[in-house]
Amino acid sequence: MFAFDREGVYQAVNPVAQKIVAGHPQTFEVAFLNAQGKRRNYECAFVPIVVDAGGVGVFALVKDVTDRHQAQENQRILQRSLESSENAVVVVDVRESHMPVVFVNSAFTAITGYSREEVIGAPVKQLTGPEKLIQQADMAMYKAKQQGRDTYVVYSEDLDSKLSKRVELRNELQEAIKTGQLFLNYQPQVDRDGQLCGLEALVRWKHPKKGFISPADFIPVAEETGQIAHLGKWVITQACKDARRLLEMGLLKGRMAVNLSPLQFHRPGFLTVLRSILEDTGLAPEHLELELTEGILMKDSEGAIDILNVLNGMGVATAIDDFGTGFSSFSYLKDLPVDNIKIDRSFVDNVTTNEKDAAVCKGVITLAREMGLNVVAEGVETQEQFCYLKSHGCESFQGYYFARPMLFEDLVQWIGKTG
Repeated sequence: MFAFDREGVYQAVNPVAQKIVAGHPQTFEVAFLNAQGKRRNYECAFVPIVVDAGGVGVFALVKDVTDRHQAQENQRILQRSLESSENAVVVVDVRESHMPVVFVNSAFTAITGYSREEVIGAPVKQLTGPEKLIQQADMAMYKAKQQGRDTYVVYSEDLDSKLSKRVELRNELQEAIKTGQLFLNYQPQVDRDGQLCGLEALVRWKHPKKGFISPADFIPVAEETGQIAHLGKWVITQACKDARRLLEMGLLKGRMAVNLSPLQFHRPGFLTVLRSILEDTGLAPEHLELELTEGILMKDSEGAIDILNVLNGMGVATAIDDFGTGFSSFSYLKDLPVDNIKIDRSFVDNVTTNEKDAAVCKGVITLAREMGLNVVAEGVETQEQFCYLKSHGCESFQGYYFARPMLFEDLVQWIGKTG
């Protein structure tokens, strides 16, 4: 390649020109600065036009090969980087059906014991040892990512077993969403007189072979994989449909509450999807309540407040679920346009026997009353808990003491019996 000034170009090209004149085709590359002052590479091909053994002209073809040069340089840089890596690297050609190996680095040969000659050109499926090793490394990396930044995890058989179960559960959950294995239970909320004042929709999964799978198992998997977006939309839609049915039967008192995940709440287009669900199901917004955890509100609190204000303007109520288990609860509560607070069951469990839990419950109730918010106590299982919370001003209650979560048909009968 030539990259000279005008005089230099003349001196370099002149010998080539003499060969062309003598009837010999010539190909060479030159580099020039273009009109924008950028260096460009050109491939020049000159073919002499010979008539009666004499040169009468030259056919010239000039091609800009700058991008090709850059691609080749990038490839060299990449190869040097992969070769110097301490991690085993295998590159395969996915365009071929058998996916032959086209590159391995020194670390790969050192770790696996395979030589380059053995693997280059061979189908990747033949590398059973490295394939398993890579799979195990991927599992360890996945676990490390779950634990946050600046950490590492060493692979173990126990890790393999746990992650394999999660992968299996993830795949089965996708099938469950498609085939209708999921359904909703509804747990009543009652007022101080024990009368129905609201409902909470709770998703359940009955696997055709494994039976009932706990939400504590499949909800975290759905959140990690992003399946929670589709699952959450289905839950809201079904809950709104059933709420509309209860209204038509004259049985719905209060609102239908649905839990939201952080992914749902902060997902672009969430409000648009919600409006569409309300329109399609025909449920008025004033009959819907969305429950959010403190974690949702702590993440991008300004954005959360904006969404809460829109929901408030729509007529959709909001509640903070599991209140008291997050961080800085009391400090940020004054800035949130929410309607209800749900005291976490972990405080309710020992409210009559543990002074600290009792203090938390009384503090939340007092604070909420001063701020004009309603308080719902979750996990009420005994008459003693109900009476204690009621005596300190709690207004709404939810738990096994009143009713367990139940199917829609059972809910209709329960409401009929309790009035």
